[in-house]
Amino acid sequence: MPDFIDTEHSVEKLFPVGTTFFFEGKEYKVLLCGKPRPSQGECKTDVYIKGIASDGEVRELKISVKQKNADFLENKMSLGRACEILGKDASDIICRCLLSIQDRFIDDCLVYFEERGKTGARTMKLGWKFELLNKLSGEKSGILELTEEQKNDVFAGINLH
Repeated sequence: MPDFIDTEHSVEKLFPVGTTFFFEGKEYKVLLCGKPRPSQGECKTDVYIKGIASDGEVRELKISVKQKNADFLENKMSLGRACEILGKDASDIICRCLLSIQDRFIDDCLVYFEERGKTGARTMKLGWKFELLNKLSGEKSGILELTEEQKNDVFAGINLH
């Protein structure tokens, strides 16, 4: 299987600057194609394409590349991003998942005076991050109860803006 970077480059090669593509029945000329480089933060887009139609309409395509063996679908997810991905019921979906594993959080130490596993001595836990994965990973993983339609939306990015 090609690695992530190879797949990203394969997508970029489909949209050389100056060529055209069709989107929703309209032809666009590629003005820009590549990996976005934001001034701060982690970019969720792997390939960015900017095109212009003959009538001057500008279309931006933001593509997120996922390998078949990818574990992370979304990491360090904010509530806003969760709503984009999971829809208007995002809060309820996440709460149901977390309630099913709440004992694992309650039983967890927040302050470690001595080294324990991967956690160093004199360490304080400040919180947890919510991540969307393809599989369970660790004791604080839960299963999101999603409909088939929601699962398809997550993989296809239907609700993303």
